[in-house]
Amino acid sequence: MSVEIVGLDSAVREIDGLQKKLKTSVGRTLIKYSSDMALSAKRNHRFRSISNNLEGSIKTDVDGMEFSFYLDDRTTTVGNNRSYGVFQHEGTYNGYRKSKSAPRFRSSVGSPGIKADHFMDRAWDKYYKKMEKAIIKNIEDLI
Repeated sequence: MSVEIVGLDSAVREIDGLQKKLKTSVGRTLIKYSSDMALSAKRNHRFRSISNNLEGSIKTDVDGMEFSFYLDDRTTTVGNNRSYGVFQHEGTYNGYRKSKSAPRFRSSVGSPGIKADHFMDRAWDKYYKKMEKAIIKNIEDLI
């Protein structure tokens, strides 16, 4: 006994076509919102550098349906190749004490450190839901 399925080739072609349309549509959405997200992070942070290296280190990469939002360490380095972009975002003050023998005094420099300014997180929070809704709408439009 044998069973023949008619029209399977055309169904596979339609699915392949939908997959290509979905990749294109989602890719365009990611590109649009990633540039908006990076621009928001570049404009909305406390520290302004004279050289604009911090702003220039905020990067986004879209590869197909994959999206990355990050600080490029190679652009903002000080001292022994440490990124000050990360210092600005995460902060440097963590209640550091100079030694056990001096528990009430902070470091000898006299500065408590840099207060964290989570500008990358704020930009992500601002655009993530919008990006998610746009992608869901793209999927619904294709189906």
